[in-house]
Amino acid sequence: MPTLNLSDLRGEPFIVRARCDRYHDVSDALESRGIMLNVMYKTDQDDRALALVAAGVGLALFPAHFEMPAVKKVAVSDLGLSRSIGLLWLRERENDLKEFIKFAESHCWTARSSQAVGQCSDKIACVHMSGLL
Repeated sequence: MPTLNLSDLRGEPFIVRARCDRYHDVSDALESRGIMLNVMYKTDQDDRALALVAAGVGLALFPAHFEMPAVKKVAVSDLGLSRSIGLLWLRERENDLKEFIKFAESHCWTARSSQAVGQCSDKIACVHMSGLL
């Protein structure tokens, strides 16, 4: 996947996803680098934002898992955002939870191919579940 830097976004027309839970983090990252967004459209609908990007109205920042054939993905190398997630599990299913954690730790969740965990540069961040059992 091609990459660019935040500074490459300066002056570009943007479609803002108002419903994005990381909107303020992204805005702060851009503002801290003196990059103001040239907002062309603001929407709370992801499918509308993708359609506007596909129509050439502007760019939009989306999580990498979003797909649309008419839209090209480009990674932003210096955005510096990450996300930690947790997992809630029933106490009665402790054995299932241990099996799930073992499975999750044995896979590379950021790679697009079936790489071994030892070859993966970004391994899954395992949440300590002991307090939930």
